[in-house]
Amino acid sequence: LYFNYLKNDMATLVLMFELVTSTLIILGLIHVFNHNNVANATRAQPISEGPVINDANLKAEVVFEGLESPTSIAFLGPNDILVLEKDKGTVQRIVNGKILAEPLLDVNVAKDGNRGMLGIAVSKGEEIGPTDIFLYFTEAAQGEFPIGNRVYKYELVNNKLVNPKVLLNLPAVPGPSHNGGAIMIGSDNNIYTIIGDVGGHRNQAQNQESGGEPDGTSGMLRINQDGMPVAISPLGDTEPLNLYYSYGLRNSFGFDFGPITG
Repeated sequence: LYFNYLKNDMATLVLMFELVTSTLIILGLIHVFNHNNVANATRAQPISEGPVINDANLKAEVVFEGLESPTSIAFLGPNDILVLEKDKGTVQRIVNGKILAEPLLDVNVAKDGNRGMLGIAVSKGEEIGPTDIFLYFTEAAQGEFPIGNRVYKYELVNNKLVNPKVLLNLPAVPGPSHNGGAIMIGSDNNIYTIIGDVGGHRNQAQNQESGGEPDGTSGMLRINQDGMPVAISPLGDTEPLNLYYSYGLRNSFGFDFGPITG
């Protein structure tokens, strides 16, 4: 209404335009000034040495330094640790604070966004049997083109992961976000792993109103240690429906089991 009232007065309109432009310039300068002050104040803060611990009964100790983009760890023993390096696609072993000369595994992974070497779980066999290692990673063809988010089962033999077996072959496109990747063994000895919507999958596992049958994304999946479904899912009894333990997950970076209820 105000502009309609002034529409015939061009001089007034020009003046208003100049006032608005000047105001915007001033506000922009104020924003830059404040941003610089905040940045300078941030740079002036001392760099913290290690994590801040508020419980006097706890302390932090550096076990190893020098890993590149570590994502997950698993323990073979109290001082025997397996660590994943996301972008390199490696599984490293650190024993008593020293890293082995060669990784246990080095595979080609897609590494952009949330993709890469993401999750690990350890299942120790009988005394005479092998130790099984379960890995979740975004496998890539030559170069970095993703061919799947896959759960593999390996055997640990002489500091190498051998005899790979694909347990789950899950979507990896469009991506590269919302890959999930956390993997754990439950108290029932089954494998639990989480995958997100992989950057845009829309189906009933993501949202009941989205339509389309679940395709293995947007949920927690459960299998036994040989890759077989454990029980009939509320979504159905055919794959991948029978793999879902829970659904409706956009993404996740980790989970755990309650120590009392399991």
